[in-house]
Amino acid sequence: MAKAPRSISRDIHIETEAAKALVHNIRSVMDGFSKEDDPDAALMIAEGETNLLEVIDKAVTRIFDLEDMSDALKTRAQQIGARKKRLDDQADLLRASVHNAMGVIEQRKLELPQATLSLRPTGPKVTVTDEAMIPSDFWKPQPPALDKKALLDALKARVQAVADAAAAGDKDLVAKLNAAPPIPGAILSNGGESLTIKAV
Repeated sequence: MAKAPRSISRDIHIETEAAKALVHNIRSVMDGFSKEDDPDAALMIAEGETNLLEVIDKAVTRIFDLEDMSDALKTRAQQIGARKKRLDDQADLLRASVHNAMGVIEQRKLELPQATLSLRPTGPKVTVTDEAMIPSDFWKPQPPALDKKALLDALKARVQAVADAAAAGDKDLVAKLNAAPPIPGAILSNGGESLTIKAV
């Protein structure tokens, strides 16, 4: 039975802390020894003295399993949605056929062994022929949605403009751009890292 993600995450945390302590202790004993002296030292310590790499490997296997299941569920949900629509369309077709048949035999009520069918008047419905021509009075205002892509592009463009001006040696333009008011309520972060897993 596959381990739960929380359990695997806990194992990684335990082994990571063990590796961290070992690396710290060894570097404390070997005064002045740093990553630059041996870039793979921490990896070798973790591999030789802990189960960290084995646990990471298990985590990657579980990630693949979870992502495969997620993709399968997404596909299945799409298939179920399409099947539901087909079933609804078929039911609507049969309902329309029965409605028409009752009109032909001039019956507004029909009793059958499994159901009683009745034709009842319904109120008029709206049929939109051209949305663009409908006055604004009949449109519901939608809550505004923040366009984060446009915001990101604007912030990046501002930084790039300053960098370009600095590279060109235009100190006046750099000063002018830096003096311009920033976009209120938003700043550009320094970015970060994301884990990419490529199956072999």
